[in-house]
Amino acid sequence: MNIDKLQQKAAYGFRKAANIVGFSVIQTRPQNSSMPLPAEKIATLNCLIDPSASFTGVSPIIWGHKILFAAIDTSNINVGDYLQTQTDENIENISTDIYFVARFEPWKPLLIVQTNKYISFYESDISSDNNTVGLRPPSGPVWNEDVEIAYNYRVSMLEISASGRSPTGLGTDLSLGNWEILMPKIPSVTLYQGLRIKDMDQNCYHVLTVEETEFGLRLIAKSDQA
Repeated sequence: MNIDKLQQKAAYGFRKAANIVGFSVIQTRPQNSSMPLPAEKIATLNCLIDPSASFTGVSPIIWGHKILFAAIDTSNINVGDYLQTQTDENIENISTDIYFVARFEPWKPLLIVQTNKYISFYESDISSDNNTVGLRPPSGPVWNEDVEIAYNYRVSMLEISASGRSPTGLGTDLSLGNWEILMPKIPSVTLYQGLRIKDMDQNCYHVLTVEETEFGLRLIAKSDQA
């Protein structure tokens, strides 16, 4: 039996399990620098999600990044796809969560990450005048001069540490926390140290590190002073 037929059988088995005990999700796929909208869906599928790869249904979700397993028809799934749960009158207390596919291995359940924030990325100082002679007027990063390079992407973002003493030492200053961000790669956009971030609550951060892993991107960002 060849690999393609084995994968077809695995996809059929996951689809059958999800159709029996799963719930409906919308599958979307990023195509550019903006988060795909539900109206841009690729498919509506049934999906079974569990913290355990054996789908025992007894393991509770614990604090931290929500890294889970999904049984779903994998015949048209790509790493980086988003899965958004849909309300169902037949299932009580179902929440409309959004996950991204972090890893897809043949014949195995998907590894997915539950998201909790929308964030956008901005580039400061595009340096359009690099080829001119003279000095620029002094200025620091200003939001209204930043260029948005990625809009409203859904990510998993948690604070991992507080920096302790404030950068100025003033009593009115707040300590600045460090945040860990797990997210899929963004098509045609390269993230790098120094980019600025704004979340859905208008909190601001800047990128300290970008790590490209086999599970997507892992960023460390620091809160900006309010």
